[in-house]
Amino acid sequence: MNAEDGPQSSAVKSLIEEFSRISRILDESQSTLAIDPMLERIASTAEATGGIEGLESAILWMLRSGQEYAACEIIQFYGYRFRWPRLRVAIEEMLRTSTESIDLRAARSYELMLEAFDDNWEDREFFPSLEA
Repeated sequence: MNAEDGPQSSAVKSLIEEFSRISRILDESQSTLAIDPMLERIASTAEATGGIEGLESAILWMLRSGQEYAACEIIQFYGYRFRWPRLRVAIEEMLRTSTESIDLRAARSYELMLEAFDDNWEDREFFPSLEA
């Protein structure tokens, strides 16, 4: 799914709408503590209902669209929680592209996202549900 194509299923569309709401909350609160319970609820619901593939698709769409303020934090959360290889490869591709075009700000954002795939990711403390 390409970002320009938009989300395909109603479940993916709903997740993207939820991520927009979460992004607004993070923008207002300036704290991942405010969004952690929401991200955890989405993850738990996806696991319980077999919606993991839709969640991954929504995350990939968000990564490629670059439309959400909180994309980095949301992607870090799910990158650490699920360690999806397809997401990691997509982030690596975005990092390569931003590095080639000398967009250092974007490159740093993608580097931060990739750090979340490490078992010893230091910033997981900003998401208490990941510490459990």
